[in-house]
Amino acid sequence: MRSDQMNGLLNFQGGLSLANRQVIVDFAAAERLPAVYQSLFFVEAGGLMAWAPDQREQYRTAARMADQILKGKRPGDIPVQHPEPYQLHLNKRAAAAIGVTLPADLVAEADSVLS
Repeated sequence: MRSDQMNGLLNFQGGLSLANRQVIVDFAAAERLPAVYQSLFFVEAGGLMAWAPDQREQYRTAARMADQILKGKRPGDIPVQHPEPYQLHLNKRAAAAIGVTLPADLVAEADSVLS
């Protein structure tokens, strides 16, 4: 990313990135890269912003599905669900640290704003 002179970071959620979220957030901050994540957990770790479904509800849904499978339901018979709603989370401290001013209308629309 450094050699390609990237000017932003978009991080998609997965087990590996969640487990290493602090490393990813710290890298983006050190490089002064505005970054958008797909989990509130990254914003809580100091990341700039996330546009994401409720991670905790996703875990609850997965647990309910696992329960159904353990009780004998075939995985293919469980309907696929799109997570709702998506939420916008912002971190003002992270924005200030990289010299980004969050527009007032974006802050007003956010579901949560960490200071």
